[in-house]
Amino acid sequence: MLANADVDLAEKISDLATFGIEAGYLVPTETGLIKSIMDAHESLRAYMASEGIHNFESQGQGPESKVVLPCKVLGERGWIPSKVSLYRPNTKSGDPRIWISSLRDHASANNLLVFLVHEKELFVANASRDSWQSLFRSGGELNSLASEMSSRKNDSEEELLGLLDEISNKGFVRSLAKRSDSGVGETLEHLLGISRNSSKAPDFKGIELKASRRKIGTRLSANRSTLFSLVPNWKLSVCKSGSEILDKYGYETEKGGKALQVTLSSTPNPQGLFLLLDEKDSAIENVHRASGHDEKVVLWRLDDLHSSLSKKHKATFWVKAEARLKNDHEEFHYNEVVSTSRPLVQNFGPLVSAGKIQMDYTFSEKTRGDGSLYTRDHGYLWKIRPADLHLLFPTPQVIQLGK
Repeated sequence: MLANADVDLAEKISDLATFGIEAGYLVPTETGLIKSIMDAHESLRAYMASEGIHNFESQGQGPESKVVLPCKVLGERGWIPSKVSLYRPNTKSGDPRIWISSLRDHASANNLLVFLVHEKELFVANASRDSWQSLFRSGGELNSLASEMSSRKNDSEEELLGLLDEISNKGFVRSLAKRSDSGVGETLEHLLGISRNSSKAPDFKGIELKASRRKIGTRLSANRSTLFSLVPNWKLSVCKSGSEILDKYGYETEKGGKALQVTLSSTPNPQGLFLLLDEKDSAIENVHRASGHDEKVVLWRLDDLHSSLSKKHKATFWVKAEARLKNDHEEFHYNEVVSTSRPLVQNFGPLVSAGKIQMDYTFSEKTRGDGSLYTRDHGYLWKIRPADLHLLFPTPQVIQLGK
């Protein structure tokens, strides 16, 4: 389990994200090191498949289908040639296995192993050992590799930047809504001439727009940014609808009726709800914990989450605005853009595990005209703090508007 790593997973993801790099991750257990066998969990398998180096899904079971590939392992004195064995046994449903020759010379239990693929060649580094520091040393083994792998930034957004500069030069503009969380985004879309709709397509000529507010005089946004909304996989979930989730885990409101408007992260919230990365089954699960007992609620397939992230954020402008109240009406000054593209989708699951990506339930119980009740929701909102965008997107570019 990645959660058992003896170093901060989010910190190591951040180290690589500086270069615009995503990776595969694995944490060996003591038993695994003794038996020379490790589970190739889904996020690692997905990374290897996406890089075209190996696809466990098409691999047969048994010794005759084992694949052995060359690799390089980072030691204290540089890259060491080695081999990696990839196979699916005849037992236990053929759960994928992986082993690196002489791994015990380079890793201990609970170390964080980082798998990198460059030009169809596999490299393995131990993020728990001193050799990881070569990433930050010019000419160092990891630094040289990361520099070669580094992605190029696509900067084809000059038209939108020009429009945002014009808006910024207006200074503070009156919000479309008197007091509303969505006012900062709705007002920006109105100023750009973008009509509101429910389409999942990008907002402006292939560019997704995300606006957030911050208090005057601060550099920190006052709210998290929504990455996308995605309903659970009801077919694979214990609960089969939002109404069932609300009925089982909602709380009574002061006005009467139930609601469940809460944030889920990697640790239980006051309602006992949290998110768990299921590496074996390639899913993010919502789990409920009470009196030391865990029960599953709903789940999302990782490939569905990856797909939503990729489609929604091929290119994104995260626009920041200073907010103030004037005559009890909110006003915004849009003055900064963080431009991102090509999300590091394989980081999504690990970042959920590290508590950096969260999900909000938005349920409330409403009454129809005939007196019957129904569940209203505003989506299953996957969110990230603006300060953590660099963990999910390669080299975000900060642009000051109106200069």
